[in-house]
Amino acid sequence: MTVVNKEAKILDLCKNKSVLDVGAIGQENNYKNPNWLHAKIKNSAKSIVGVDIIQDEIDKLKEHDYHFINWNTLKQLKSKFEVIVMADIIEHVGNPQELLQQYIPFMEDDGIIVITTPNSNRARNFLSILFFNKYGMNPEHTMWFCPKTMTELINRTRLQAYEFFWLSEYNSKSKISFSKYILLKIEKLFAFFRKDFSPAFMFIVSKK
Repeated sequence: MTVVNKEAKILDLCKNKSVLDVGAIGQENNYKNPNWLHAKIKNSAKSIVGVDIIQDEIDKLKEHDYHFINWNTLKQLKSKFEVIVMADIIEHVGNPQELLQQYIPFMEDDGIIVITTPNSNRARNFLSILFFNKYGMNPEHTMWFCPKTMTELINRTRLQAYEFFWLSEYNSKSKISFSKYILLKIEKLFAFFRKDFSPAFMFIVSKK
């Protein structure tokens, strides 16, 4: 299975396309952050609309030429999109199947949804338990996925997976502790020999 850089692949898929970016604001990302993925997509896409639930941030972004809507008003959106990006969002929701089904009406007939998420089997999880007796999980995550469980989830919707990629980098530009840095280096070595230990993965799905 092919290994790709998450950001580079998403930007390539969104180039000159109409894009709906779900959960685009994130925890630390905004227009002042040069690494904000939404801003990079905006620079390469034909058009882009962001969706999030943080109304205060949405209001601020509108003042800086960003088109955002609140998830609560999603049904008022009349447009369809060639690419819907769900970058590291599906592990935060309570009902991921409902999330996917909710966005199908906004897909063009030949449109795609790009899903990225941490890999439950990533080497760092096992190493954290082994050496630090703790599970390295974001407290805002409600669940973990591996490629098999994500495939099952997709199959339960009116979608089909047609491309899969392991991701070579995951939050690589974030500031991290020395111990975490060492874990990531060891994880990279594990993933080199066995892709199943990769930190994250991507599914590209389309309508059935």
